[in-house]
This record gives sequence, structure tokens and C-alpha cells, in this order.
Amino acid sequence: MKARRVKRKITIEELREDITLRKEHYKIMEKYPNELGETFEYFIDMLILAGKSYNTVRAYYNDLCTFFDFLKEVYPTITSLNQIEKIHVNRYYRYCQSTRKNGNAALNRKHKFLDMFFRVLEEQGVITADEIPIPKKDSLKQKSKPNNKLPVYAEECELDELFE
Repeated sequence: MKARRVKRKITIEELREDITLRKEHYKIMEKYPNELGETFEYFIDMLILAGKSYNTVRAYYNDLCTFFDFLKEVYPTITSLNQIEKIHVNRYYRYCQSTRKNGNAALNRKHKFLDMFFRVLEEQGVITADEIPIPKKDSLKQKSKPNNKLPVYAEECELDELFE
């Protein structure tokens, strides 16, 4: 029998210490010293306060770093969220597909993450609904590669031989 881990309630002081340690670990403001960095840090704080696990926060951090690094490299003049347009996000998806060699599953995950990121910021009043630069899901659909593999099956006599 596996032992179950019991989550204990953490105190506000422990939570503040955890947030401080994570911020130091991530060094967000050093990497993005503008409004993007402030928004990034705000989003990470929200995840931590929502009780997300370290691994979840780390995964979201990595996804956001990839997106912001792309913006920083390709569009160095973008310093705030309201400057990001749908064309920038579409080019980011194209970059992930062509340069980073991400498949459909990874692209879908990136789309869902960015959509969630901007929706959370909208809910918190950081941006307005008009400023959300995420293209509709239909515009991302790609023709999937046909699966040319034929189903494999065994004849009844082959099954009998297999189980003897």
C-alpha cells in the first residue's frame, strides 16, 4: 500500500517566504526590465497564491519565458502587453513550429497557456478584452498528416499459436 501525502495548510509567513524565494530563483525583472516583466511577476505571484505546485509554476514560467524571449528577440520595441498583436502571437506559433520543431500537441498547449495567461490578466483588470491578442482556435487548425498505417490484426489461428 502506498502512503498518501497529506497536504498541510501553510501559514501566510511561509507563503510570503516561498514567493520571495521563487522570485529570486526566477529573476524575472532582470530578464525583462519593463512592463512585461512586471506582468510576468504578477502572473507568477497569482499562480503561487492560487496554490499551484512548484512544477506547475515552473512549467508556466518556462512557457512565458519562451514567448517573452521570442518577443524580445524579434520585436525588441515591444515593452508592454497592449503592444502585442495577433500577428505577433501567430508568428510565435510559426516560430515554435518551424524553429523549435514543436508538434501539434505542443502548439495546442502553448495556445491554451497563452489564452489562459491573457484571460487571467483580463479577469484581474490588467488588460481589457480588446487587448487579448490570441487568435481564435480555428485559425490555428492545421491539416493533420494522414495516418497511412493500416490496422494490424491477427487471424484466429495465429492467436491460438500465440497463447499455446
